[in-house]
Amino acid sequence: MNLSAWVIVGALLGALCGVFFGEYAAVFQPLGDVYVALLQMAVFPFIVSSLLHGLGSLRPTTALKLLRSSWPVFLAAWGGTLAALWLLAQAVPSGRSPIVVTAGQGYSAAQLVALLIPANPFADLTRSYVPAIVVFSVFYGIAMQRIENKQGLLTGLEVIRRASVTIWSWVVRLAPLGVFALFADLTGTIQVSRLSSLLLYVGLFFGGSLILALWVIPSLIASLVPISYRALLKELQSALVIAVVTSLPVTAVPLLVQMTERLAARCRVEDADRDEIISTTMAVSYPIAQLGNLFVFLFMVFAAFYFHVVVSDVAWISLPPMTLLSTVGTPVSTVAAVGFMSSWLGLPANTQLLYVGMMTLTRYPQVLVSTMGLAFITILVPLSYYGVVNVQPRRLLRSLVISVLMLGGLTLGGRAARPWLIEKDPNPYLHFTLDADLARAVEVTLDPTPPAGDARRDQPTIARIRDSGRLRVGYGPDVIPFSYFNAAHQLVGYDVAFAYALAHDLNVALELTPITDWATLNDDLEAGRYDLAIGGIYLTNERLQRVTASRPYLQSQLALIARSKSAKRFLNGAAIKKEKGARIATFKSDIMIPLARALFPRAEVVVVPDYDVLLNDDSIDAAFWTLEQARAWAAAHSGFSAVVPTDFGAPLLMAYLMPPNSRELVRFIDQWLDLQKASGFEQRMREYWLDGEPRRDDGPRWSVMRNVLHWVE
Repeated sequence: MNLSAWVIVGALLGALCGVFFGEYAAVFQPLGDVYVALLQMAVFPFIVSSLLHGLGSLRPTTALKLLRSSWPVFLAAWGGTLAALWLLAQAVPSGRSPIVVTAGQGYSAAQLVALLIPANPFADLTRSYVPAIVVFSVFYGIAMQRIENKQGLLTGLEVIRRASVTIWSWVVRLAPLGVFALFADLTGTIQVSRLSSLLLYVGLFFGGSLILALWVIPSLIASLVPISYRALLKELQSALVIAVVTSLPVTAVPLLVQMTERLAARCRVEDADRDEIISTTMAVSYPIAQLGNLFVFLFMVFAAFYFHVVVSDVAWISLPPMTLLSTVGTPVSTVAAVGFMSSWLGLPANTQLLYVGMMTLTRYPQVLVSTMGLAFITILVPLSYYGVVNVQPRRLLRSLVISVLMLGGLTLGGRAARPWLIEKDPNPYLHFTLDADLARAVEVTLDPTPPAGDARRDQPTIARIRDSGRLRVGYGPDVIPFSYFNAAHQLVGYDVAFAYALAHDLNVALELTPITDWATLNDDLEAGRYDLAIGGIYLTNERLQRVTASRPYLQSQLALIARSKSAKRFLNGAAIKKEKGARIATFKSDIMIPLARALFPRAEVVVVPDYDVLLNDDSIDAAFWTLEQARAWAAAHSGFSAVVPTDFGAPLLMAYLMPPNSRELVRFIDQWLDLQKASGFEQRMREYWLDGEPRRDDGPRWSVMRNVLHWVE
């Protein structure tokens, strides 16, 4: 079998391995990482040597004339491809409103300039700043055109370029093994619920690339030069096949050059420098005319949706030019480009691994588009240079109309399929659950009525717990994400999870009772109605004087809930304090009301029963809460964001409260909390309940080995 067949076999075997072994297939991840690193090893040497050699080898007069005739062709190729990808991106759901807005989010114009201007090219290389590296190479390549005695340098650059291609040819031989490892890890560990979203991206990628490569680009060429659409595809058939089979567009270069020479001869171009102009055009355009690389734009749009990351307006506007600059090189270069752009857009680190895993599927249509893009540039630039391009309006109009209809139809099809491919979850917190193993390990009773005072309240609390064999916990019934009821009417939350874990470690039953009146909480604790009170409870001087408190388990910044479109208005804390006429909502609380009045001395503080009034009352500008609670509320209500203003006061401290006579219990809980932090339990709870990340310990992945053959538990 040829290499392409082995790659397909490796992908299928890897997918089967992941399905069979499940999460155990993660052992192949290091092998996949090695393959990715080998692919990236020669990227930057290739980019720099190709641009320096291609530009530096031109004579200044030839370069200027070639520039005049080539820039419209390049602009049409880049602009048309990005426009097509923008149209396809409309099938990807737009990101949710930003859940959290802070003053440091997004890239300013000055930061973008730093990414584009290579003040220190060596530092840019170490940080993988692809756009700055490209700008550096272009400037030096143009400057080399005016340097004498440069042939030795050009020869060295050509050696480096060919060596880079040779290294890739070696690595490509490892593709079946690398693809196997990547697919095994991907299918064995990926969340099954996300696979439908991947199908949307793969469908858009394959459909869009085939439309571009087999109709849009060749039909445009046929409308500008004297050759029919069918004859052009026949001429390009060998070049396309060899490029796709080897997955390297460079293998098609000789065939593309020969085809252009034949076409130029047919157009009666007899200049002695004709073949040199064609070869030079290919040398210069090869790293910058890989139109298939621009599909990174579509991937970044999809990745922002896939990972639920909100991208700033400046970044969205900058995405097309940054994609163009970042994807210079070969299809392999896009791996480094995705790594850079993921960091730039604030996407998670595993975005690059997802791209590489998907690249095992998308590489071949990407190479097809890149090869056809090289044909577009290699044919049209020399013919434009010699002035023999002839626009045929009827063919051009037909090409554009059919292209728009095909791409638009694919986009509409993707949008129509979204209800079946993408699950809509208006309030993710309503689907959060306690860890199944933890919930099964504790005997729990939900008591809807507050208990009577304990006659043994003078006895140490921990002694009462041991004697009774139960831990009585008072909780706030609607304090998302600390203690609340989910869609299945199960009491869940960050604090509830800790209450379960505490009862388990004390080896007692858990009795949960709602706190109906926060104003009498201190009295209830003094009366011995609860052994422990939870639910995002703030520490105050009065509570410290009357009851016992654990060490603070969370320092929560103060935040505002505001409509996303006006969120930036509240980023400056000093400006908020000076603003007149604003209406700031807070709920009835002996802590929040005076704090709100102190922070907003010139605003109207509106006391509301709950913050759902924001949904219908546009006269309220913002609501006042802690960051964790504001984030959870904003995540459940599209169009609203949690805003963290600068210089907005000290954070609130959250702790667990106990009756006054609880010295031994509080000492135990403080040390117990340290144990939970050391064991990683606290970190896992924070990631799940406070940050909203998928639970990492939510049971093993489905696999044939576990769920069908029952070889492991």
